[in-house]
Amino acid sequence: MWIAELVEFGSPETAVRLTERPDPGDPAVGEVAIDAELAPINPADLLNMEGLYGAERPQLPLIPGAEGAGRVVRCGAEVAQVKVGDRVLLPGPGTWRERFLVPAKGLFPLPD
Repeated sequence: MWIAELVEFGSPETAVRLTERPDPGDPAVGEVAIDAELAPINPADLLNMEGLYGAERPQLPLIPGAEGAGRVVRCGAEVAQVKVGDRVLLPGPGTWRERFLVPAKGLFPLPD
């Protein structure tokens, strides 16, 4: 799976690198796997990359991204509020990645 990783503060062209990481695997009880479809560039993301957002600079490396949407591709046992194929909001921060493995609690299907 690919992620965009902020490795230093500065302009996005030099501060962000694509990094390959292992797939997060199968969801456990109460979890879902989500494939990202959309993770926009928020102005706050750009300020964060330059180290200018908030009172403190975040620790590096980090995965940028505050928002996005994706599709549920696998569900663990006891997940009832979403199903495979549902589009959901991506849990941030850290939305600039291909796949998520997250608790299903709080997720809900978005309208097509």
